[in-house]
Amino acid sequence: MLRRFELAFYLAIIAAAVLYGAGLAEKDSAGERRPRPDYSQRDMAPKYPDPFGGEVVEIKVSRKTGNSVGTAYAVSSDLWMTAAHVVRDCDSLALVVGPRQGIRPKSVWVHPDYDLALIETKPLGQPVLAPATIRPRRGDEGFHIGYPGGKPGDIVSRKMTEGQMHTRGDIERLEPIDIWAERARFPESLTTLGGISGGPVFNDRGEVVGSTVAGTVRRGRAYTTPMTSLQDMLDRAGKAWQQQPNEPAITRPLSESAIVTAGNSLREKLAVVQLYCTVR
Repeated sequence: MLRRFELAFYLAIIAAAVLYGAGLAEKDSAGERRPRPDYSQRDMAPKYPDPFGGEVVEIKVSRKTGNSVGTAYAVSSDLWMTAAHVVRDCDSLALVVGPRQGIRPKSVWVHPDYDLALIETKPLGQPVLAPATIRPRRGDEGFHIGYPGGKPGDIVSRKMTEGQMHTRGDIERLEPIDIWAERARFPESLTTLGGISGGPVFNDRGEVVGSTVAGTVRRGRAYTTPMTSLQDMLDRAGKAWQQQPNEPAITRPLSESAIVTAGNSLREKLAVVQLYCTVR
């Protein structure tokens, strides 16, 4: 039989071992909850090719099940640029040119790699928008004009960075975009950007620097295709941007205070129009 002091000694050793083991178990479980540096890097790595660089914006698309609206703008007397997802799955498509008045396209070209489409109609006598020759830089202002929520509306933003838009679902593609942070919206009651897709974004000189293809009111972000993508759309269709001389669509520099007047003028002159897509 162990003496009393020997029993106390062994009990102390056992207690110390238990406490030490508990401490190790607590440290191990906490370590498992914290991602290891190498694991974090692998987890954040893109799961698809990264040809453009920058932030990746994920967009999920599905087939249309009902009628929808979008925006288009004039790049020549009979050509209109818009977003590919605006014209996809449409059984019929019309440019709205007046109350309960629309005209049907003659031809529609859809870009295979970018969210862009080109529409040909009869000439409407509208002014043609001017293309920019320089891509906007970080901090530059952007002016988005169209029909958000199916009604006339305008957004003022500031360019954050350049990145990529990864579209998945019915369509899988990766394309370059400019990313903008919203600064103001008109009207202020605007709660959705749906319907402004395909519409132009201007620099402060009134030149088109891209097409609005996606956005989120909650995060205050707008995503646009750059001019290089727009030019590629025209090249693939065998068409050209044909600005009419001596008839500028925007006659003065754009600013936050001037955006509503400019937007209303472009919509009234049919340089920016609403598209209506019917799905049977």
